[in-house]
Amino acid sequence: MTNKIITFTPRFKAASSGAGAANWISMYAQSDHREFRTPWFGGTPWQANAPIDLYWEHSPLRYVSQVKTPTIFLVGEEDPRVPLPQSVEMFRALKSNGVPTHLYVAPREGHGWSELRHRLFKLQIELEWFERWLYDRAYTWEEAPSTATP
Repeated sequence: MTNKIITFTPRFKAASSGAGAANWISMYAQSDHREFRTPWFGGTPWQANAPIDLYWEHSPLRYVSQVKTPTIFLVGEEDPRVPLPQSVEMFRALKSNGVPTHLYVAPREGHGWSELRHRLFKLQIELEWFERWLYDRAYTWEEAPSTATP
């Protein structure tokens, strides 16, 4: 939803997108979860007389040139549901258009980040991003607990 809403309005001072779809055409081929998309769009992107225009019309990438909102993208390296290339497409588009952005990829992670250090990182990077863009102030990171046993 974040990827879509930032293409509609500049009202947000900052945004964070976690595993968001960018391009419904490429997403159809990349994702492990397609069964609902076929009826939503009225067919697959590669069938005869494919509804490509409908897929593209609803893709955030279609309207990415309108984005002004500083946005970070967080994605798991091994996400089968919303694969890494979706976040890369949005990140590169925003970067190319001069919108402040950053892409963070969590190694070994799928659709929901499960490693404690990755979850802590996500929490803190989002706090840092919003402190910067909403309040123009620095965020002091908390240290992760040690994993060494005494």
